[in-house]
Amino acid sequence: MIKQTITGFLNDTISEEGHAEIIELIMRYFKSQLADIRISVLEHLFQPACYKILNLSEPELQFRHALLALSEKKIQKPGQLSLIDDYYLFTLTDQANRVCFVFGFTPAGIIDPDQLSDLCTEVQSVWCLINNVIAKNSEAAAGRTAAMVSRITHDLNALASLSSPAAENDDSLKNKIQYAHNLSRATMLYLRDLKLQKVSVPVKDLMDSVAQGLPSAEKVKINMNMMHKLGSISADIEYIEQVIQAIVENAMMATRLAGDEINISIKRIKPQSVFIEYDWLEIDVSDNGIGIPAEYLTEIKKPFFTTWKEEGHVGLGLAQAEKIVQAHDGSLEIQSHSPGGTTSTLYLPLKDDED
Repeated sequence: MIKQTITGFLNDTISEEGHAEIIELIMRYFKSQLADIRISVLEHLFQPACYKILNLSEPELQFRHALLALSEKKIQKPGQLSLIDDYYLFTLTDQANRVCFVFGFTPAGIIDPDQLSDLCTEVQSVWCLINNVIAKNSEAAAGRTAAMVSRITHDLNALASLSSPAAENDDSLKNKIQYAHNLSRATMLYLRDLKLQKVSVPVKDLMDSVAQGLPSAEKVKINMNMMHKLGSISADIEYIEQVIQAIVENAMMATRLAGDEINISIKRIKPQSVFIEYDWLEIDVSDNGIGIPAEYLTEIKKPFFTTWKEEGHVGLGLAQAEKIVQAHDGSLEIQSHSPGGTTSTLYLPLKDDED
């Protein structure tokens, strides 16, 4: 069965990027067991732009209509099969029972529902096994990396301390030593496990607190516009403030060379997913600065990437920001044109809980 089919695959180090290969393997497995079926597959993402179609065997509108009908039935149990029109729909969920993928099987008239149900149950079981392997591999890799970096930063700090007396009359050496200290501190902060202290707070109060902590700069005007009735959010206030301040600081550096204005817009938006019942908080930070070259857009959230190294920046601000946002089940998107300015958009789920 499928557990035996993917045994070799599981023996390798599985990354999140390997999900596409696993889904392809699952599709081949279904087709090997059920002759003449057609399969559509949709990836469900936990962000406002929530759907990504991986394979489509029927008209897209028909598939989306079936999804809407499925959501109205509120059927999201692991491995459960539902008949909608001419579709058998199967939702593949994670350990928290969140929908990750939706499989659509047609034509329903030639499918044995009992056989398909058994296959879906088996696939659901294997999917949970795969995600457990990914989680354990990620934890082990993170532990090894943290131990290695800890030794390196310890030596780096020791070297910087020994060099400090010689730097008293050498500004260049002094700056390099300060950079070494900044790099060591930022790296250890980035590698540290996030321990969120969530509280339920009105969004307006959160943004008022953020506004008070924003850095100031000459000739750069910061405008903040909040819609009414934003509601409350469950979040670690200190971490979210850190994220927004890091984004604004980047915008200020961009406008320092060109541009003179930063606009922060906060609004509540409805979910596009039929499987998500909560709204999203959207925070846009836009500047009219120098913009980001297209070749850098895929790199800017990666650790240690920076174009401001000469000014002492270590390139972990946006990487740490995305880590915090993802820990809140949100997402961070960045769009830019060079020249023309940059817009960073932060999405956070408006779930008023204290989990």
